[in-house]
Amino acid sequence: MYQLLNSFLLLDIYLIIATEKWKSKHKAFLKPWSEVVSEFEVINSFAGFCYSNPSYTFPEITERDNYVHFEALGHPLINSEKRVCNDFFSQGHGDVVMITGSNMAGKSTYLRSVGVNIVLALAGAPCCAKNGQVSHLQLYSSMRTEDNLQKGISSFFAELSRIEKMLKLIESSHNVFFLLDEMFKGTNSEDRHRGGFSFINQISKLKTSGIIATHDIELAKLAERRKLVTNYSFNSHIKDDSMIFSYKLDPRICNDFNASELMRKSGIKIISHISKSEIE
Repeated sequence: MYQLLNSFLLLDIYLIIATEKWKSKHKAFLKPWSEVVSEFEVINSFAGFCYSNPSYTFPEITERDNYVHFEALGHPLINSEKRVCNDFFSQGHGDVVMITGSNMAGKSTYLRSVGVNIVLALAGAPCCAKNGQVSHLQLYSSMRTEDNLQKGISSFFAELSRIEKMLKLIESSHNVFFLLDEMFKGTNSEDRHRGGFSFINQISKLKTSGIIATHDIELAKLAERRKLVTNYSFNSHIKDDSMIFSYKLDPRICNDFNASELMRKSGIKIISHISKSEIE
């Protein structure tokens, strides 16, 4: 009936005019009202999130510098029946954790698990963990840098830009926690190794902490020898011609490599022995 009446009485026009008059009369209150509604929606969302996940816990917000401690930490978007939980501990400035591991073993997911739970904790929401403690942090990540053809920006330059912003943020702020996934992957192995070590050496002396995931085993060994990082890893093994992943964090450098096996399964005929002289 409304459409029929509106075609004769033009009700839409009268309603729009009335709405504009109401807005003019109450314009001083519109912004505070919208802020209250927005805050209510946020709190309501957190309440629903908490109700839907009774096993999640509210972490303690501590006044320590760059302190992050989670026990039985998992990613909230992974089904609880498939989720594999791990601990995480970072106790202050200069504490850099390096994660090595085979392909698809869980490095990036672990970084995202730590990051998303820090965000939840600082927002006042429960975390996907048994318990936890988190400082007042500024979270910074460089995990999905992409090139830009229109602006002439390569993926390597995009990553450098992100790291440059991170260093400036660390200089001007306090308690920055970073997540870096496969540093300098867009350049050659020699520059990547030298640049990666130089970067780790630099940030280990700054008021920051964080996690670096990498495939560079030699970089992890060098940084550990210099006592710049704490090494952990995710490993896999082959059973009955299948890749088996535990997704459990090991307190050591990665000791297995599955890239060759994955390439072989893709149809690449892997040469078993290549001498160092042939590579050089």
